[in-house]
Amino acid sequence: MDVFKVRLNCIDHYQSIPTKYDPRLRKDTRASQLSKEPRVPVVLVFGSTETGQKVCAHIHGAFPYLFVEYPGTLAASTNIGAYIYSLHLSIDHALAVSYRQKVVHGRDPPKYVARITLVKGVPFYGFHVGYKFYLKIYMLNPAVISRLADLLHQGVIMKRRFQPYEAHLQYLLQFMTDYNLYGCAYLEAGKFSFRTPVPQFADDHDHVPQESAHIWHSRSIRPALITDDDCSLPRASHCAIEVDICVEDILNRRKVKERRLHHDFVERLAPLDPNMKLVHSMADLWRDETRRRRRRRMQQSPSEDDLDSSTPSPPEVLVSMSADPRVSQPAGWLHEEELREEVRALIAAERQLDGGNHVSFDQWVKPGPMEHKVRTVLESVEDLYPRNLAASLGLVPLEVVDGADLDPSSSIEVDEPAVIRLSQQAHDNDDPSLDELDEDLVSGEGRPLKRRPLKRRPLKRRPLKRRPLKRRPLKRRPLKRRPLKRRPLKRRPLKRRPLKRRPYWGRGHRVSPARAKALYPWSV
Repeated sequence: MDVFKVRLNCIDHYQSIPTKYDPRLRKDTRASQLSKEPRVPVVLVFGSTETGQKVCAHIHGAFPYLFVEYPGTLAASTNIGAYIYSLHLSIDHALAVSYRQKVVHGRDPPKYVARITLVKGVPFYGFHVGYKFYLKIYMLNPAVISRLADLLHQGVIMKRRFQPYEAHLQYLLQFMTDYNLYGCAYLEAGKFSFRTPVPQFADDHDHVPQESAHIWHSRSIRPALITDDDCSLPRASHCAIEVDICVEDILNRRKVKERRLHHDFVERLAPLDPNMKLVHSMADLWRDETRRRRRRRMQQSPSEDDLDSSTPSPPEVLVSMSADPRVSQPAGWLHEEELREEVRALIAAERQLDGGNHVSFDQWVKPGPMEHKVRTVLESVEDLYPRNLAASLGLVPLEVVDGADLDPSSSIEVDEPAVIRLSQQAHDNDDPSLDELDEDLVSGEGRPLKRRPLKRRPLKRRPLKRRPLKRRPLKRRPLKRRPLKRRPLKRRPLKRRPLKRRPYWGRGHRVSPARAKALYPWSV
């Protein structure tokens, strides 16, 4: 089986129209009507493959959720399905009123809840033994979780106050915890689909070293793994590879084993292995450190199974920080004997009030008749897998309702005036932009808005009353004339040409040329 690995470097999410990779939450939904269904969250993971190819992975089927305690019991006469159905509709109606959305008769009301399931778990705070039952509420939009927690805590839904659990956790942290994912580690998927176009096979691929050659290209990817629907699933990034993965195909979750500890007093009879590694993000670090230290001691590397259950250092190197009862002096708390005597007195008093019944660890926890059919919190991660939804598609499990009244309006129990008052208050932990969004966008529906045409009334213009203008006399400032800075004229000296005087020839007076030259040398 081909395994696709991508290193989790960056993670985000967005709302999208349901596709063929998203779970069908209702049985009356056809493939052609998916565009009219509410939008669902999709996790976006950016990273790289083992050979360095950039990847954008769209992960479908992960929904945000919170828990509330189930007030009823699992007796045969109790109608669990009708209660879940009523709670589902009440939450949808309360959120619609809180976001000021009008419910139009004849049209589907806004949808916020994806599904509600019954689970069992042990309370986290305090010491508790035995399972309690909770309702796991899956939502369609992570942005409404904090608003829902406020409404449940204020007691405006189902006429009672609910204590929400895990409502403070972020959606992406819930997803990473449920599927054993952590930063800078590989997300492994057994099934996946590539979005077109896929990387082309390079001509010089044969000359590239084997350890650095890309393994995902047009020749290695089978045509069955390529999505042929470019309209509904177009590319959303510039990465070399873009894939779609369903949450049920993530292999990292299969490495997690459930540790049932407080459903009974099992730790007294079967104590846990002290070398068990419970934090999976640290398991690889422990394994690498073990190899490094053993290699440093020049010993032969053990097998993988031995490395998983071993410690980085030998037992003789590890020094216990607790007192050894074999070598330490017997000592106790101050007034320990008096306190133990008071405890024994309380035990005797409670036994007398109980009619002398002997209480033991074996009789303390009394499982219910239907408890084994309810999933644990860890098992409930698979509630919305397609194989689990196939048997119970639809909002109401009819085999459990047993003919109850399924009128939606009669099943809604919401204190609308209280919801309106709460919606007017500031929600510090909520997204303030949701109040300004349109109805279909808040509820997550992808259909276009039907806007009514605006009826424009004719404008009644009043005659303008013009006031006489009062002209103020202009205050002219005196001009400040600056003195002109005249440059001194540079007069050039005149170059006078010498006059050429002609010889004066008197009337009737002739001079010889030689004489004229002697008398008037300039005239020649």
